[in-house]
Amino acid sequence: MNPKRELLFVYNMVFQMCTQREFKMNADRLYNFYFKVLFKYYTKIFLPKLKKTREISTIDFLIEFTECYEQNHCIISGMQRIFSYLDRSYIHNKKKILNIKELGFILYKKIVFDYFKSEIRALLLRFIRMKRCLFLFNEELLNKVALVFIKLGKELPKVNIRIYKRHFRKQLKIETKNFFRSNTKKWLKKFTESHYLIQCEKTLQLEMNLFKNSLNF
Repeated sequence: MNPKRELLFVYNMVFQMCTQREFKMNADRLYNFYFKVLFKYYTKIFLPKLKKTREISTIDFLIEFTECYEQNHCIISGMQRIFSYLDRSYIHNKKKILNIKELGFILYKKIVFDYFKSEIRALLLRFIRMKRCLFLFNEELLNKVALVFIKLGKELPKVNIRIYKRHFRKQLKIETKNFFRSNTKKWLKKFTESHYLIQCEKTLQLEMNLFKNSLNF
């Protein structure tokens, strides 16, 4: 079947179900159907795929993590268009029910993001430590992974930046403090006062480049 025709068929079917006399019953069924479809997709497709790539390599795992998020964004955007009439006519009048977009991203957060967030954060911090030791690493990938923490928060207004602050920035600040505390002690013993200041300035510049180029801050 032609994808465009199939999309139009589904959209028309949803529209008809939401404009019939049995609107409330149909709307409840459609909303529950949407929930079940996403829940099944996340648990049966995304989770197994990420677990599998995790066994292959760290880089493949991080790439898959970013691709799953982008894929999910496309899925929810498409679903939002298909179920737009349900959003306007049913959910809009029910304050306690999440709209189609919010429900999708909250499910993604709870099922996929929360499952891997600690492991992803640990890998990010590990690669940042490597970068500070001047090891070569894919800066673009590091940036994309860090942005998932920010982008997901922006899709959930009630949570917003707290996802990034709580699940990544807090640990990053601790790592950064420990890095400078440990190294400045070594430099004081190793360098003269003038060389110590030069080393501090050089390291601060590298740190600024790290945050600008790799983390996009």
